[in-house]
Amino acid sequence: MAYAISIFTDTSVLYQSSTPTQYVGNSGEKFVVPSSCPFTTIDFTATIIPQGYGHRWMVSYGPEHYMGLSVGVCNGKLRCDVMGTYIEAGSLPNDVTSVVRMTWDGTTLECYINGNIVGSEKTSVSEIPCSTELWISGEQYGGGRFWYRGSMDKVILRTQLPGLLETLRSVSYTHLRAHETHEHLLCRRLL
Repeated sequence: MAYAISIFTDTSVLYQSSTPTQYVGNSGEKFVVPSSCPFTTIDFTATIIPQGYGHRWMVSYGPEHYMGLSVGVCNGKLRCDVMGTYIEAGSLPNDVTSVVRMTWDGTTLECYINGNIVGSEKTSVSEIPCSTELWISGEQYGGGRFWYRGSMDKVILRTQLPGLLETLRSVSYTHLRAHETHEHLLCRRLL
């Protein structure tokens, strides 16, 4: 399995891949986590094409999914977990491309599908403790029963929520007028 991981000067990036990867449900990749934990904010985004049913984790951090964070597809729905608080909502049909996102700002967990919020829940914790277990396409707990199946692309896991200008830079260029920069788009939208 090939991974394209970028090295960033931005220390908030825990993992990033820009190469589409097909996961067959029997393997995952464990990564070393920076020592900048515990984490008080999390932002996960990926473009996915899920396959199969059951609980299938795209990313998992911590000794078990309810002891850290995890994002997955569970029986056709997006599931986001932070320290025991979870949301299972929306629709993620098999063989359909979707952009999924989970954010947590230390108080509120939110899940998005294709830019639309599908769930929001207050959390009872304000940080995720340190762990050595960061898995992409699965988790250690469960002996492989929970490996993700399908395609994942444009995956990024960060420990900070992106700022406004950075969020604007991620918008589709179809929103920009000819010769317009993201800064111009911001000004135009604010006026």
